[in-house]
Amino acid sequence: PVSLAGGSTDSIIRSTFVEGFDSYRLLLSTDGGNNYPDSIATDISPDSTSYYWTLPVINSDSCLVKVQAINQNYVISEDSSDDNFIIDSEPPGSFSLISPSDGSGTDSTPNFDWSTATDADYYQLFIDTWDVPYVDNISNSYYNLPQSLALSGGWHSWTVKAVDNAGHSTQASQTWSFRVPHE
Repeated sequence: PVSLAGGSTDSIIRSTFVEGFDSYRLLLSTDGGNNYPDSIATDISPDSTSYYWTLPVINSDSCLVKVQAINQNYVISEDSSDDNFIIDSEPPGSFSLISPSDGSGTDSTPNFDWSTATDADYYQLFIDTWDVPYVDNISNSYYNLPQSLALSGGWHSWTVKAVDNAGHSTQASQTWSFRVPHE
């Protein structure tokens, strides 16, 4: 399912499913469509085919949107989204680096290891720079650096970020340094 970040803005696209109505309203279900207690918007013009809304800061993996066409205060037609979507408002849990340990020595293709972060969908490994991952989309809590990415001799710093599908991230609680011998 699609995962959206709680508190972010997203659009709801409405296709024409009925003619001759005064307005429409949008409702949110967070329980797979059993109930629609949350009003997203009301009195939306029938000419409008999209609506931008700020997602609530909640966590639910069973969200649906219902569109109701209104004529003279009566619901004349309604339709719900076909598939559940996720609203995720929490970043992955905290986690720690394991190896190479701070101040240690290693070869030019070290094996990086860290503890697992809850709610992480993938990891990013950062080496010597913090704005662009050295390796992205790592599915496990370890990475064996291949020869094609071998590091030069000298001191290097590293850390890891855990990322969820909504784009939230949590950085490891440490940034460590290790030394690769000059060859």
